[in-house]
Amino acid sequence: MKILEKYGILEAGKDFVWFDCESFEEGETYTELIRNLSSISKTKFSPQNLIIENEGWTENREHYIVEINFTLNNENYQIKLLCEEWFDYDLIIELNKIIVKEKIKEQFYPIKTVDQSLIIVFGDTLLKEYLSIENVLEDSDKLILKKPLNFNSLKLSDV
Repeated sequence: MKILEKYGILEAGKDFVWFDCESFEEGETYTELIRNLSSISKTKFSPQNLIIENEGWTENREHYIVEINFTLNNENYQIKLLCEEWFDYDLIIELNKIIVKEKIKEQFYPIKTVDQSLIIVFGDTLLKEYLSIENVLEDSDKLILKKPLNFNSLKLSDV
């Protein structure tokens, strides 16, 4: 993407993460994504003790819950996501809230693509401003999955 190159964002896995948003529930995609986000942040976001828990698919169900647990700077965090065919963008929103709390100046920013993929970059507010001017930041409202009203109170179970 030429616009990203203009700002020194050149290499996938090093400067940005690019992934397919559809069929995101397959395999260890959340684990891989968290590791890749740590890499592009140059380990400023470096979670430890990463544990991804989910209740898995059951018959006649359209989605399942994923819990991402990790430690960052000796504080434990948990993010609950809805896993279905598409990536739950709330992960980026929640990670940015944690980053702000941890006083990290940069954040993760989603970049538009012309297909069902998403590019995520890590940078400061100046980069965000440049990307906004270039009109390449993804509209997060379009990416947020519709969750049941009781989603935050749902718990994983061993049943």
